[in-house]
Amino acid sequence: MNKIYFLLLLLMSLNGVSQSWNPAPYCTPSVGIWAIPCSQPGPSNTSSNFINDFINGFTTTGAVLNINNINSGCNGLPNNYIFYCNHPLQVNAGQTVSCSVQSASVWASGYAIFIDWNQDNIFQIPSERVAFSPSVPPAGTWYTSTFTVPLTQSAGVYRMRLRNAWATPGGGMQPCAMYGYGESEDYNVFVGTSPPPANPITATASPNQTICIGQNANLSVSYTGTSSTTFDWGGPNSFTSSIQNPTVVNTTTASNGFYYVSLSSATCPVMAITHVYVDPGPSLYVSASNSVICAGATVALTASGSNNYTWTPVSSTNSVVIVSPSITTIYTVASTATTNCIGTNMYTVTVNQGPTVNVSSSNSVICIGGSATLSVNGANSYTWVPGSSTNTSIIISPTATTIYTVTGTATNNACSTKKTHTLLVGQLPVVNISSSNSIICAGGSATLSANGASSYTWTPGSSTNTSIVVSPSITTIYTVASTGTTGCVGTKMYTLSVNPCTGLNEWNEYNGQGFIYPSPFHDLLNIKIKEPLNIKILNSIGEVIMEKRFLKDESIDMSELSKGVYYMFIDGGSGTNPVKLIKD
Repeated sequence: MNKIYFLLLLLMSLNGVSQSWNPAPYCTPSVGIWAIPCSQPGPSNTSSNFINDFINGFTTTGAVLNINNINSGCNGLPNNYIFYCNHPLQVNAGQTVSCSVQSASVWASGYAIFIDWNQDNIFQIPSERVAFSPSVPPAGTWYTSTFTVPLTQSAGVYRMRLRNAWATPGGGMQPCAMYGYGESEDYNVFVGTSPPPANPITATASPNQTICIGQNANLSVSYTGTSSTTFDWGGPNSFTSSIQNPTVVNTTTASNGFYYVSLSSATCPVMAITHVYVDPGPSLYVSASNSVICAGATVALTASGSNNYTWTPVSSTNSVVIVSPSITTIYTVASTATTNCIGTNMYTVTVNQGPTVNVSSSNSVICIGGSATLSVNGANSYTWVPGSSTNTSIIISPTATTIYTVTGTATNNACSTKKTHTLLVGQLPVVNISSSNSIICAGGSATLSANGASSYTWTPGSSTNTSIVVSPSITTIYTVASTGTTGCVGTKMYTLSVNPCTGLNEWNEYNGQGFIYPSPFHDLLNIKIKEPLNIKILNSIGEVIMEKRFLKDESIDMSELSKGVYYMFIDGGSGTNPVKLIKD
């Protein structure tokens, strides 16, 4: 038989039996924290017993009413202690009683018997150690010793304790001290008086139960007999209660085990036992690709141990979740077993923050062609983009508005922070200049007009008009400037050519290369040559309207031209001279 089966037998055998697990008002004998409570009901001489160091039998002879408690086996109660108040010993003053004790069959143990003759609730040493084994009897054997009731002992009820301990002689044994292994049994000794009738109480504890961790275990006991009854509950995790139907609240795995209740209405209580199993749900395990990350990084959390999962604070039912917390976060995974009990586990992802990076600029806005200095602080190392500078300051000259990003890294945790700065680049106003004439003769004039902007300043001069009339004596470059909404200044230049023009009649008179007439002309311009001539005619704005090499006399049809001033450049091998033409 296995231990669990024996344990069930023990539970069934103890329900309704007159005994108690609580020695009060006497001290509680204890076994070492390394000792595993025995769990096999007697008889003890079986090889399957786990500890096998308990009292298996106790009998007396020579008394008025003797004890005959054999094959009792291990009691399996807390501290391996039991109060057999249903096995009374009745004696008279001066009577000698023989006590026989049998230990278990595997581990040899000594024993001692104590009686509280002065009823002070203390087993005095050595005066109240009345019998013992001076050595350690072999395992499984009976050993007999005697004690004599004092002749002057008053009539009454006295507490007797029988205690054994593994490999411990009885002569030095203590009634309450801790021993590694062993068992303790208390009995009532009636001197000069008879034991009361059998206890009329019977008790039944609530059925064994399985609950989920965190739930409450509702304990109860029903009984028959006297109505004046007290209740004394005890159980795992130092649980105690004095009410009939107590509740173990918010159970944990430490709440697993046997719960005992002792009912008292007379000198001998009755005890009932129930068992509570707290199901912790699935045993979950959580692993992580990293337990410490930098802000902005991701980490994979993997749950195992079950086939269903629910994560919080992320909402996922996968076994693996990818998270990117901004601060240190505790993640919880839960799983529901077939018993509907929920197991949980938690994992903390520690998030290290990057450095606080600050970027400043010497200018918030620059014009095309201008520059600005960006500076950074707050970290230990930096990388700029665009570009790849690692300096704390960079000088930049973009041609368009540009977003600059600097990554600052700390040395204490290698975490980095990105910071951006937008440098605005003001575009230059687009200014255009037109002229009524691109070429003028000395003493002539032209009208220059600007457009494309809202304000203008001319040089030479200081006019702010849209148009100006100029009459330079030499070829001159005119510049107009305009300021845009960003404060950037755009400029445009225009070259007005001034020629020492010759009139047609003058050219005819002095040149000697040919003869061109009439002047002014109307539709035809007649050309008579003495030598080949290269002739180019431009209008007043400098557009070429005719260009030709003349090898003989010709008449040029000018009927398509508008009335006005034209300029003729004549090259006959002796220089180019501008000649002013007028069409009427």
